[in-house]
Amino acid sequence: MNWPRISAFLLLLIVINPLMVSGFAALENGGIYHFKCMGHIDGNRWLDGVTQENRVWLAPTTTGGYTGTSWQAIEVEPGIYHLKCMGHIDGNRWLDGVTQENRVWLAPTTTGGYTGTSWQAIKVE
Repeated sequence: MNWPRISAFLLLLIVINPLMVSGFAALENGGIYHFKCMGHIDGNRWLDGVTQENRVWLAPTTTGGYTGTSWQAIEVEPGIYHLKCMGHIDGNRWLDGVTQENRVWLAPTTTGGYTGTSWQAIKVE
């Protein structure tokens, strides 16, 4: 299967209005967020989970059927979150960084071998 390769670094370049704790962005536990890629080249920008295909990509907008652009932040320890795709179609939901393959996808769970499902938001501006 040909997975889109989205750098985990780019996923940290997000637009949120967080409370700051020692340089890390504090997301509200249970809050719903949109994540916007801040790359300097024009193109799609919104992190979108395609649940029926277990993949993520960048969507052009957060409306008009792109329901996978909404993500719930679930705090699992201070400053560490699992990001759950809130898309309307059944499928895997957990953002998982597969570091050894330089890719991300949607995992079926946050336990077991899915160690890349823990994320830390870092303020970049």
